[in-house]
Amino acid sequence: MKTGADFKNIFPKADEGFRHAIDDALSGLPAERGSRVFPVPRMAIAVMAALILLTSAAVALTVHRLNIQDFTQRSPWANLTDTAKHFLATDFPDVAIDNRYADMAVTEAVYDGMAVYLLLEVMPKDETAFVIPSHLFENNHASSYGSSYPTDMTVQQYANQLGYHDIMTIQASNAETTGRYFDSARNEDGSFSLMIWALVKPEFQNIPELTLNMTFFVETNGSTTDELTAAFTIPLAGSIETAASRAGESVTFEHAGVQIKAIRIVRTPMASYIIADYDVVNQTNYRAYFPNRSFRILDENGCEPPKGAYPLSLRFDEDYYRMDSQPFYITNRLFDEMPAAIMIGEYAGNREDGWTDGETYTFHLE
Repeated sequence: MKTGADFKNIFPKADEGFRHAIDDALSGLPAERGSRVFPVPRMAIAVMAALILLTSAAVALTVHRLNIQDFTQRSPWANLTDTAKHFLATDFPDVAIDNRYADMAVTEAVYDGMAVYLLLEVMPKDETAFVIPSHLFENNHASSYGSSYPTDMTVQQYANQLGYHDIMTIQASNAETTGRYFDSARNEDGSFSLMIWALVKPEFQNIPELTLNMTFFVETNGSTTDELTAAFTIPLAGSIETAASRAGESVTFEHAGVQIKAIRIVRTPMASYIIADYDVVNQTNYRAYFPNRSFRILDENGCEPPKGAYPLSLRFDEDYYRMDSQPFYITNRLFDEMPAAIMIGEYAGNREDGWTDGETYTFHLE
């Protein structure tokens, strides 16, 4: 929602050069004589000047900067419900981050009890700087930093093609979340939109409001430049519904090399998060399976539900995803209501010979 201060920024006070130009134009008007010259009234010039300012502001208002909904809707791993769109449209007061590198602000933020969805807008003060949301690795494809960027050139090559000389990295970190994913885009006005998805740690799940203590690491051409900090609070979006598998239900998937001991589903306005607690029972099979395949997630009718709003990579990571000392697997889907059961399936085969549908097990939820 635009405030009075926002519109003051959109229609800025004219600088002295502009005022002098108007004064010169007014003082240069021909004096009224008996000739057939029709002088332009001073008021008309003033109105024309105002119209120029208004037109420039109107053009600026038509420039679209990508937002959370844009990033999520264009992701092949994410979908939004109408309820999710409603919470994304909820007004969030901008959090400005004062620094000497760029005009930066967190302009959108949603916390659904399981994850946060953040949008950082950046306008570099150095117009030759191209902004990305991750550390600069040598020869990384441009598309590794923004899903709309090219796949056939590095981000340095892409930036140079657009006329930029430097790569500015702005990475975000905080103690309240883990498992961050990101996307970014260059906007028409030269600003950059950086999208961050992050799972919250167990102790910060399903609380009335979440305070994020953010640190932003700034790098230029791969070298660390500075650290910036900001803290802000996000209220819980809507309510949370949970269900868990019946006691004693478990399955061992031989091809995946894991035993799933329990399933939980946390249903929020943004997505339904499916969490599987597991133990690795065959390290060889586990290491061969999960870099290549994930689990099949099916509803109780054997149909695959749509992916949810969080673009999870759908993988196990024994060291990365942990709840206390228990490793877990997490993905998300969309359910109109909490299901009574969910089916988990593995794949049989291997990367060389191909994969086929393997064993499937039904967990009943209560």
